[in-house]
Amino acid sequence: MVKTELMKRLDSKKGQAFPLAAVGVFIMAFSVIATLNLGQAVYEKIMLQNTADASAYSLAAMEARAFNFVALTNRTQIVNYNTAMALQSYLNYAGFCVFMVGTMRDLIADVTSALDFGCSFFPWPVYIPYCILAKVFKAITMVAGIVVKIAEVLWKVIHNMAPMAVEALGLFNKYITWQAQLIRLVLINSHIFSGMQEIITENYRDDTTGVNRMEFMDGNGLWNILINAALNTLEYRATFDGSAGLNPSLADLILFGYKNYSDFEDRKGDSENAVKIMAEIANASRSEKSIYNRKGWDGFAIISWLVSNVWGDKHGNTKLVAKGTPEPKLSKVHGEPYNYPVGDTVSSDDYLENGMGFATGILSVAVAFPNTINAIGSGIVAADKDGDRKHYGYKNNSNNPAHPKGSYNGLFTFPPMKKIPKKSVQSNIKCGTLEKHKWIGISPYFKYKPVADHDSDYNQPSTWIFLNIPPEKLNKDENKKPWTYDFKFNHGGTDEFSFDNIDPDDPIVHGGHSASMDTTIGGSRNSFFFEGLNAFSRGMAYYHRPGNWAEHPNFFNPFWRAKLAPIGNKLTQIFDRFTNGMSKPGADGTENDDVAGYLLNFARNFINDIFFGVITSVITH
Repeated sequence: MVKTELMKRLDSKKGQAFPLAAVGVFIMAFSVIATLNLGQAVYEKIMLQNTADASAYSLAAMEARAFNFVALTNRTQIVNYNTAMALQSYLNYAGFCVFMVGTMRDLIADVTSALDFGCSFFPWPVYIPYCILAKVFKAITMVAGIVVKIAEVLWKVIHNMAPMAVEALGLFNKYITWQAQLIRLVLINSHIFSGMQEIITENYRDDTTGVNRMEFMDGNGLWNILINAALNTLEYRATFDGSAGLNPSLADLILFGYKNYSDFEDRKGDSENAVKIMAEIANASRSEKSIYNRKGWDGFAIISWLVSNVWGDKHGNTKLVAKGTPEPKLSKVHGEPYNYPVGDTVSSDDYLENGMGFATGILSVAVAFPNTINAIGSGIVAADKDGDRKHYGYKNNSNNPAHPKGSYNGLFTFPPMKKIPKKSVQSNIKCGTLEKHKWIGISPYFKYKPVADHDSDYNQPSTWIFLNIPPEKLNKDENKKPWTYDFKFNHGGTDEFSFDNIDPDDPIVHGGHSASMDTTIGGSRNSFFFEGLNAFSRGMAYYHRPGNWAEHPNFFNPFWRAKLAPIGNKLTQIFDRFTNGMSKPGADGTENDDVAGYLLNFARNFINDIFFGVITSVITH
């Protein structure tokens, strides 16, 4: 049989390896494409995750820096309150010194009058030294009068300056310090409501072209903004206690800002506690002996005694107290109990109890007993209401005001006084003629809202960043790689894909077997939401004083820091908070064999699986 040329070719064994080679080349090409695709996908995911981490940490750092600024300016407010109280105490003590030197001058005048008695009524030669000493003490009395005048002038100078400075410090806190805090905290909202898009676009660029790969407010970028803004607003607004004036979250400023500020100004509701907290810190952070509790031999007490020749139980107090305390009665400006309720009115006093005056002219003596110098001193109450502003000079235990130059009711002299000398104070005057002491009180400030719950991170704010970039952005134009393509293999026909797509009603229409291979990055992966690549990151602004983890977070110490935090831990906390009623077997320290307990735990685990399944699907896609 003669073989044709075609039969010879069919019988030939040449080329039998070609189909295997073709399959091998196809597998090799597919492997190369898969490797390149996987590497590019990993690179894109790392780049996206790094962007999310950088944005979450940056927002946490911004919040931490803002909180530290608030802490420092809160401390500035406290310093201003301390300075105002110190000025008030110095002013009050100046009045007390005028009171004491006035008493000193009166005692010397009494000695002079006693010496005059000896000079006039004692026989010769006894009266000679009395006459000499009388002339000397008349001169001393004149000098003492000049000292009283100088002290009074100095007191008036201080009185013209100190009240204005005290008022200015209160106004500075309200209109400078607090508004600086408000501006700094409100600016954080611009980053929160933009979803940190500025940081994202700067970090998520193409390495070769430098083109931003996630544009502001377009498609998925808008979803990123809305999700990030919502999550971070909830965290940010929960950090602040609005009773101290305002919550700087933009949503609260728009919806509740005016009411919260008005409540604080009117001292309504919880704002009274916020006032007391700031006032208590201001009171507690001052020097006890020189300002807060001026008594006994401390501070200036011994100086005033030596200058005035008047000794007794010296008391002094300057602190922020509640309105209406002390009552506007001279005997109660400083009385028992000394611990007035804390508030935002400045109350200051200096006075002497059980005072004893003594002066001698060698041959004569003047003694004022404790029952005659019972209580002398001065007191100031500064407040924002005209009726609450008081300036007292007082003596004895009467409720009648007296000019703060001092004096006494009676005394013993030897020899007896020739005549009662002219007193430093001839009559009491109304202290209402003195300048009113204005004080704006505690100004608004920003207060941290603590939560005594470890599972809530003690209300320390987290910062959340969710990023999604869809497949079309990863596989087009300058971002598209040569190997990224949605391959479709068709064997004729009209359908793109079928296992057996011959139409029984129309056999002409058929496509045979066809297939596809999608090598693009971030294709459909059944992730429930947000096709493409997703990245989720969590940062946290947290409080820590070095060496002391037990200190509660607050806005009075600048120890706020930023860090990246695990997402799973927070999700567990959220889930546990919402399933708090579902008990866990053995959670109470005992083995729970109750069937209901196990059913609840089964339901809890079932919900847990669904919850984390959905979240994890989005995060890991």
